[in-house]
Amino acid sequence: TITASTNNSNAPKAIDDDAATRWDTNAPQQSGQWVIVDMQSAHKLNRIILDTSKSPGDGPAGCEVYLNTGIDGAWKRVASGKNAGAVQIISFPAEEASKFRIVQTGSKGNYWSIHELYAACVDDPSTGILPDASSSAAEMFYYNGQLSWSGLGNDMSTRIEIVDLSGRRLLLQD
Repeated sequence: TITASTNNSNAPKAIDDDAATRWDTNAPQQSGQWVIVDMQSAHKLNRIILDTSKSPGDGPAGCEVYLNTGIDGAWKRVASGKNAGAVQIISFPAEEASKFRIVQTGSKGNYWSIHELYAACVDDPSTGILPDASSSAAEMFYYNGQLSWSGLGNDMSTRIEIVDLSGRRLLLQD
């Protein structure tokens, strides 16, 4: 389940597997806005992915990610960052949690929107590229209906790879 500090009735649209729908704040971004996902049981996580590609400019101005490990109901901050574009990949050391919370830490005139929110434990791929959307040589996009990334190899060769979020290679072109 998902809940939000604002526009809570639309919160389920952030996890409905439909990138055409979205949750948004229905107001300009302000520090302190949040969404909480309750996964009902503990899962190992090391990535949170916020897809706002259908609403350019609506990524969080800044955010912090907290995990609830179930121990005394305490929240542990595991990551923080600033707006990284249409798809924000938030990476942190793997940890088991039953809930996670994303808190807006910045402000800007746009709504904060989430078209799709993904949480996973992803092994870093051995493909030579990493899922870093802020790199000028990397790009996030949909490929055969899956959110994917592509980029040049770490050695800046002409090899191009397309990899899904699990790290599975979908295409290799030398």
